[in-house]
Amino acid sequence: MFEEERPLVHVLIVDDDAEDVFLLRRLLRRSKRVAYQVADCREMDEGAALAAAGDVDLVFLDFVLGLGLSLGGGRANHDLLALPFILLSGLDIPDLKRIARDAGALDYLCKSDLTVEALDELALKVSHASAQSPEAGAVSQLARRRGSAR
Repeated sequence: MFEEERPLVHVLIVDDDAEDVFLLRRLLRRSKRVAYQVADCREMDEGAALAAAGDVDLVFLDFVLGLGLSLGGGRANHDLLALPFILLSGLDIPDLKRIARDAGALDYLCKSDLTVEALDELALKVSHASAQSPEAGAVSQLARRRGSAR
């Protein structure tokens, strides 16, 4: 497949562990199905600012950073999580998948089990959904959420 034939997906990695960010970036570069444009940051608020300033289709969020966001009590309460997001953790605990979905995450993935194929599948779902409904794109979701909070 030629480079220009692969869908472009803008990814934001929010993780305070530089090694995890490095490994996830390396994994995304290996994709033959999706062209990823990747940005990263260490904090949720910084991630929200980056997302509001540019294109972000999908957020990979470290589960520990999301713990303070009422993840266990229903829909997460941070602007960044108005975007399609996937929670990542080093823990492989079945309850975390349910907690992540209850919080609105597309999925929960254990960092030790990540594969480029699994990441591509999720990215392609988000890309396809955005193509079907551009007004429901990630950046416009964030802008609508911020506007409704004012």
